[in-house]
Amino acid sequence: MPKPDVLVEAAGILYSAGRSYPFAAELLHRYLNAGPVEAAPAFKAHYLLGELLEKQGTRQAQRREYRASLALARNFGTAQQALNRVAH
Repeated sequence: MPKPDVLVEAAGILYSAGRSYPFAAELLHRYLNAGPVEAAPAFKAHYLLGELLEKQGTRQAQRREYRASLALARNFGTAQQALNRVAH
C-alpha cells in the first residue's frame, strides 16, 4: 500500500461517523502490523484503537491500547485520561 496512513484516516472517519467499529479496528490493526509511518504516528493509532474498543465494550483490550499509546508517547494526556476513565 503506497500510503498506509490512509488506513488510520479511514478508521478515524468511521469512528467519527459512528459506523462499522469492527472494520475500523481491523484497519488500525493492519496499519500497526504493517509498520507505522510518520504521517500517522503509532501512538495515535493505538489511542484510536482504544477508543473503538471502548465503543465495543472490550475493557481489557482498550486498556492495552491506551497503555501502548502511552508507552510510545508518555506525555499524551488524552490517552492517560482515557486510561484513567476505563481503569476501574
